Amino acid sequence: MIPKMTYGLDVWYTPPHKEQGKKRNSGSVKYLKEFGKLQHLVTLAITGAFCTTPTDLLDAHAGLLQMKLLLKKICHQAATHICSLPLTNPVAIQAQAYHDCPASKHPTNIQCLLKIFNLDPLAIEKIQASTKPPNHRLPIDTISSKYI
Repeated sequence: MIPKMTYGLDVWYTPPHKEQGKKRNSGSVKYLKEFGKLQHLVTLAITGAFCTTPTDLLDAHAGLLQMKLLLKKICHQAATHICSLPLTNPVAIQAQAYHDCPASKHPTNIQCLLKIFNLDPLAIEKIQASTKPPNHRLPIDTISSKYI
């Protein structure tokens, strides 16, 4: 359920966070509550507990992360992945531009994630894709045996 529910989460979801000088949380607070209700129903089905059992206790017994931590983890992984893309990738170029010169009005979700997690795209190691032609041969010989 979770992979289907969180597909493309980093595009539209902003983890709830407190901005400096404000009392209320900013971000996708309403969606977090709705996802929390859904996870409560799922953990009730998994554990067979009473419906009045606290969600935190159900999550612990079912072996699941709290919904706010799970969604934050998924967004952090996506933001880190974007920062580790090579600079030939258009998304990496855009992330670097957002970090260098952030938009003051109407920030994109990538910019919000970079700010929330305090990520610098230049400080993260770039992972180059390893491309090989289809007829590439490994430098080792393999022997097939029906006894191994």
